[in-house]
Amino acid sequence: MAPPCRMVAPAIGGSDDVPDLTPTDGPLALADEVLTKRIAEGFQSPGSPMAMPPRGGKPGLSAEDIKAVVHYMRQEFAVR
Repeated sequence: MAPPCRMVAPAIGGSDDVPDLTPTDGPLALADEVLTKRIAEGFQSPGSPMAMPPRGGKPGLSAEDIKAVVHYMRQEFAVR
């Protein structure tokens, strides 16, 4: 089993491998549909050596779980 996604803990720039989620042109500036698709299908940020696996490595995540993740990220890491 893949380890859980490491994106949220260092999401404010705590790691060179993880993008900062807070800038106005950052990942959270994207539409919910784009974020949901990236979480569901996996995504690798351009230039990043680390990719997020589909469903954060948790194949049991439902569509509702993914929507909740997007909501949480928007609440916790509001775009500045």
